[in-house]
Amino acid sequence: MNRNDPTYVSACMDAPEGMKTVFGDPGEDASGYVHDEVYCVRDGREMRLQILLPRYTGELMTREAVKLGAPNVLPFEKAPNPLYPLIVFIQGSAWNRQDLYKAIPRMSRFVRKGYAVACVEYRESACSIWPAQLVDVKTAIRYIKANADLFGIDKNRVAIMGTSSGGHLSQMTALTMGFKEFDDGLYPEESDTVKCCVDLYGPSDLTCINKAPRSRFFSEIPLSISAEGMLLGGIDPEKDTEPALKASPVSYVDKDRELPPFLIMHGDEDGMVPFDQSRRIYEKLRDNGKRAELYKVLGAGHGLEFFSDDVMGIIFKFLENNL
Repeated sequence: MNRNDPTYVSACMDAPEGMKTVFGDPGEDASGYVHDEVYCVRDGREMRLQILLPRYTGELMTREAVKLGAPNVLPFEKAPNPLYPLIVFIQGSAWNRQDLYKAIPRMSRFVRKGYAVACVEYRESACSIWPAQLVDVKTAIRYIKANADLFGIDKNRVAIMGTSSGGHLSQMTALTMGFKEFDDGLYPEESDTVKCCVDLYGPSDLTCINKAPRSRFFSEIPLSISAEGMLLGGIDPEKDTEPALKASPVSYVDKDRELPPFLIMHGDEDGMVPFDQSRRIYEKLRDNGKRAELYKVLGAGHGLEFFSDDVMGIIFKFLENNL
């Protein structure tokens, strides 16, 4: 109801004694959540996305209402919608099965800044070894781009971001854009290109994961049954270096290829993935003339400290400058 509409004034005059009024504006927060969006099927298993949006498109609202079985659904108005930049987020899980919903509260902070977020499920190493995880991430990116109008996403403004093993996959995604060996052929009309990469404490060189200080819990596990070894099918990546290098981001930095800018952040108290891993990819990028920023996060281990206001401010600024 328009505030200047006579019926609004009349409604207020007819109000019972003591009633109070307040103006509502759905435009202040029209954010939405599309849960368990299937982007492909692998060996009979649906692979899903959790998509957070600053605002639903009319087409998406209609589709979701139909999915819920709403009777006699009329198409929602296709009002002009801004196209939102997208963050493709990969949750860390040691390349094992993910909790697909765990990151949603933290990633909602990006939605309030005007970004769409898609959290990607990938095949875990227990059922599919490398490079299945990277193939899945790239397929998910192409799926979202193929449906950009439905979700109200600007497919030319896509960032990749991940934590731990998700940081490793984010690095690999940004470093192997257009590589056919990681393309399963789905959604061929779209590319896997991203504009920038945010890597939070991801491994970069699997051949030397134990060569820098690491907590005893991880350093004393036989590497063949470590998370890194299981990713590669149960090998010791420090001894069987050829397949380990093929799964290591440092192997794909090429001075003759254009690469997106990288923001790399790592805690100085991380006992799971040594800080040395971030140093290695940062130096490799810089030595080859690529754009990269490295932040050591003081007092941070392997997790939640990276969603502090200071750290988030750096990430927001990086995305603002590069998307």
